[in-house]
Amino acid sequence: MEFSVTTFEEVNWNNGELFIFPIDSNLKLSKNLKAFQSKIDIKIKDVLKNSKFKSNFGQTILIRTAKLSFLLFGTGKSLNPNYESEKLGGTLYSSINKSGFKNITIFEIGNLPSSKQEKIFSKILIGMKMRSYSFLKYKTKSNDNEQLNIESVKIVTKKGNYLENQLKINKALYSGISMARDLISEPANILTPDRFIKIINELTKIGIEIDVLDEEKMNSLGMNALLGVGKGSKQKSYLAVMKWNGNKKSKKKIAFVGKGVCFDSGGLSLKSSKGMEDMKWDMGGAGIVVGAMKAIALQKIKKNIVGVVGLVENMPDANAQRPGDIVKSMSGKTIEVLNTDAEGRLVLADALYYTNKTYEPEAIIDLATLTGAIITALGNERAGLFSNNEKLSKKLHEDRWMQQADSDIERRGTEGVFHRYCVDKGYKDGCSSGCWEHAEDAIADGHLDGSLWGRRIGLAKAYCGAKHESVQSQGKLITEKKKKKKKTGKCPESGCITKRGKSWRIISNRTGKLWKAKYDSKKDAEDGLDAYHANK
Repeated sequence: MEFSVTTFEEVNWNNGELFIFPIDSNLKLSKNLKAFQSKIDIKIKDVLKNSKFKSNFGQTILIRTAKLSFLLFGTGKSLNPNYESEKLGGTLYSSINKSGFKNITIFEIGNLPSSKQEKIFSKILIGMKMRSYSFLKYKTKSNDNEQLNIESVKIVTKKGNYLENQLKINKALYSGISMARDLISEPANILTPDRFIKIINELTKIGIEIDVLDEEKMNSLGMNALLGVGKGSKQKSYLAVMKWNGNKKSKKKIAFVGKGVCFDSGGLSLKSSKGMEDMKWDMGGAGIVVGAMKAIALQKIKKNIVGVVGLVENMPDANAQRPGDIVKSMSGKTIEVLNTDAEGRLVLADALYYTNKTYEPEAIIDLATLTGAIITALGNERAGLFSNNEKLSKKLHEDRWMQQADSDIERRGTEGVFHRYCVDKGYKDGCSSGCWEHAEDAIADGHLDGSLWGRRIGLAKAYCGAKHESVQSQGKLITEKKKKKKKTGKCPESGCITKRGKSWRIISNRTGKLWKAKYDSKKDAEDGLDAYHANK
């Protein structure tokens, strides 16, 4: 699907094309739409009246005539050049892709100023392009509907350089986005850490410098946290570094770090079979970083950017890391591994420390699929963002990198595509990979545990002062500060009593799970605990 810019005077009114006219909620006809009426002998106002078209967000009316075919497309109450416009573009693509038209022409939006129109069009078009994505690499039969896909889209606007330049930027952005999607869609038997490295090395063709640390090199650097995750797999582990030197006169750098667990079985803390096939996506953070580096290079951005990904496979085996093992990270801190399914924090602990120590970036942004609980908390359209620097956190929002429309914020009560969590000064060791908690009463410097969503957020010591953002695309950084609990009458080592709905239940202190038994009263639950101890 190719995009181009044209003017109203240059439009070819071909019968086989589809002409699209966006209309806002005021239902006012644009100059182009009024001029179009004379070509089809149809009064558009009558069409709007008879169809009860309200121009709601994404609402459409498709009319085919003997002369020309056209589509009226609702944009909603107000439209701004942000994430909402991208969603509108995706909705538009879904509405017309199987309509049988290969060539599309889209006209101006209502009576908006040209400068704003071009910005909105830019977002709509990238939204259309992203919605057109499909991963059909392993399909053995072609779909007849694929022959109906849109081939070209023309935008009717006043001739100007802005939109034409923006189309070039969009092309670079989409190239990086589609690469990330392709990587995430690959099955784990194909996209092994070795194969991932080969794909990363191909980025040298567009000017990115690549350094790869193998197991021997990482071992010499003391990256035992990362290496420990891959001990149970026959696949080798790697740390790949991608460097884009867009401003050789400056020493300032920004770093992106991604978690790349190519498959996560949970290790010896084995996951349940339900949904385990989705764990091929556990390299999503690394895929995003690689795609971002490609988009950065294609745009020739005049900044110095470093992308770092830790690539491992977490499998159970005789050589696998065990719950209870203690590993020493590159920072020199020791970590007691209580749950081998909390492996992403180990990978990030060494990857982040290495990045900060080696490149001393101004800021680090890490992306990781650390736990599906972030979906439970925020849903499928938002990522959890954790930061130890409020200024950096706000900048990501203010730059409209992935910001929602104001109307969407008001409607849903959100701050945007990111939901922000501020890491307060009480966690004085700063913001890090989430594998860290102080454990003065334990046998190692810190604990690594697969803690539950409801527990306190704590982040590891790994940056040594770097400003840091952690974007959890399907997960978040979780740990728990140890606190001495006051023993109350019925909260022994085995469990605590709590009320759930109409029943009284017992929660195991060891596993955090509810006992199966349900009691009608608190006293019955207490008797249940007493009986447990009497029979133990």
